[in-house]
Amino acid sequence: NSDAGGEVVSELLRGISAEYDWPDFRPLQRTTAPIDASALPGVAGDYRGDRGWAVTVTHESGRLFVLAPPFGSARVELLHAGGGDFFTLAAPLTLRFADDKQSLILQGGQDKLTLTRVKP
Repeated sequence: NSDAGGEVVSELLRGISAEYDWPDFRPLQRTTAPIDASALPGVAGDYRGDRGWAVTVTHESGRLFVLAPPFGSARVELLHAGGGDFFTLAAPLTLRFADDKQSLILQGGQDKLTLTRVKP
């Protein structure tokens, strides 16, 4: 019983796929890029999109976190991939913040969703 059951299942599936060489479930190899921490508060906020999606991005101690439907009530850290791109280790999910920081593209697998920042 856990709020992070999806993370546990994903980790098990990645481990099994690595052992049995299942190409569809191989772990992703990603690297992080340095980022100016002063830019992070500018992307924090609530974003809304189609299909009723709501994503909250928070900034704490020089790190970004996301609360999004794939994670239920779990808050997950966003890691910087370069430019406006971020990813999570908890799921094959990427976020790309627009240059104006008023929208983001959320991509998980083949699904791609554009969300717009809600004005405070």
